[in-house]
Amino acid sequence: MTNTTIENPSQLDDKPSQQTPETINAENHHHTHSESQAEDNSLSMVRDILFGEQKREHDQRIIDLELLIDNHDQKIRYDMSNDFDILHTEIRLLNQLLSDENKARLDDNIQHQKRFKEISQQHLVLSENMQKMFTQLSTKMTSEIAALRKEFAQEQQDLMNLFEEEHAKLKKDKADRELLANTFAELAKQLESS
Repeated sequence: MTNTTIENPSQLDDKPSQQTPETINAENHHHTHSESQAEDNSLSMVRDILFGEQKREHDQRIIDLELLIDNHDQKIRYDMSNDFDILHTEIRLLNQLLSDENKARLDDNIQHQKRFKEISQQHLVLSENMQKMFTQLSTKMTSEIAALRKEFAQEQQDLMNLFEEEHAKLKKDKADRELLANTFAELAKQLESS
């Protein structure tokens, strides 16, 4: 068994390694960068938790409204098409009838032409009315969609503002904790050196 002698006892009394402000700043920067990435990931998750469901609900409301508009639009177009088809069929039939009756009854020609003119006028009036109704409905639905989108944007902005305020408070609390940790570290260094 070999005995190891200590020639200089002061060698055992090494001073604890002291960190310089540069190494502390480098470590803090490394921790801050890692925490910043984790915080960004957490923010994304929190944002999705806070706004995801509401955004999906608003998106679904807009989709439902657009689907309703499309359905109304298709129904109006279908009804207008049917009405026009009926009117066109009636006009064609009347034209044929007028043609036949003109051959058979030349004396009644004026009456039939008058009737055809009345029906054509009615067709024109009906077409204009249907077009006005369609334009009014489209304008109304467009304005309602715009209002809903504006309301949704405002609600989303309000939520984002609230979220940013809470996030700023959390950051301030974190900065206060870091300042306290640095103060404790400086105090520990001073105690070690004394």
